[in-house]
Amino acid sequence: VKIQAIQRGKKARKEQEELFRVHAAFKKFDTDKSGSLEIPELYDVLKEVGVDLDRDTFDEYAEALMEDYDEDDSGTLDFREFHKFYNQVLANENTKAEYAKELESAVSGLVSGAISNLYKQEEEEEMNAAALKIQAVHRGKKVRKDLQEQKEMEAAALKIQAVHRGKQTRQSVDKTRRVKAAFDAFDADGSGELEVDELREVMAHLGLELTKGEFDHYAAALMEDYDADNSGSLDFWEFEKFYEQCLASDDLRAAYASELDAAVKGVVSGALSNILEQHEMENAALKIQAVHRGKQARKELQEQREMEAAAVKIQAVHRGKMARKSLVQPPPRASEAPPTPIPAAMSEEEKLSAAAVKIQAIQ
Repeated sequence: VKIQAIQRGKKARKEQEELFRVHAAFKKFDTDKSGSLEIPELYDVLKEVGVDLDRDTFDEYAEALMEDYDEDDSGTLDFREFHKFYNQVLANENTKAEYAKELESAVSGLVSGAISNLYKQEEEEEMNAAALKIQAVHRGKKVRKDLQEQKEMEAAALKIQAVHRGKQTRQSVDKTRRVKAAFDAFDADGSGELEVDELREVMAHLGLELTKGEFDHYAAALMEDYDADNSGSLDFWEFEKFYEQCLASDDLRAAYASELDAAVKGVVSGALSNILEQHEMENAALKIQAVHRGKQARKELQEQREMEAAAVKIQAVHRGKMARKSLVQPPPRASEAPPTPIPAAMSEEEKLSAAAVKIQAIQ
């Protein structure tokens, strides 16, 4: 999903850069800022293509270009028609050179065809005269027959080309009407742009029934894919691209709905994963603290037991010495005074007693 998101981002940036280039070219040629290119403005366009023309031949070249790209027969090129012309002709030097040759061939064919007709007419008259003169009736008939067949073939070719161009124009007009009808249906406030709130109907058309929280994620993903100028809304040209790639058929709608699902769920699951990882880290920290506290408690308990054992041992030693002393020393006579206590022995006993008391006080 991350790779798909990166690819969509690259594709969107590439298309956005291309759209900026087309806008810049259109503004350069639209000298009167009317929003469409009129016939006089095509002079610079033809120069850009690389056509070698002068004011005498300009009309023929301009007429040939308009015949190729003026789909609605308005007599001008709007931005959508110019966009198609740019992609097919002005995008690089090779396409410019090829189209220049095509235009020159078409225009020279028209001019030479007119001159050829004059020559043929004179030739026919001369041949007819010669035929009459030399009484070559058969040869004259064959020449006229060949000429007639050639004219019929040329007329048929022109008719086929006209029918083909007519079909293409009708198909393009029909497609534009369908896209415009869909755009107007979604543009509830009639602003000429689709704001984020108006994308809810678009999502429903894709077959996505979303909650408020889900809708925000899905709308953000769609705008990332098709809001080429980062305006926060979809204008008609951005919507037209979205329509052709996502809404034109049931298969396209289903495919893009699945792609949105995958992209949005990837973002949400990533957020949940971060939360779970954070909880796991917190639980691990608490567990480590508990283990540390347990070790500390066991250590303190062991020290307390050792100190109690030492105190008991000292008291036992003290009691043993007192008992031995009482057994060894005889009782004093009545006429004798009680024996004088030995300072050194008493001092040692006092030390033992003081140590025991001190240990108990520490506990």
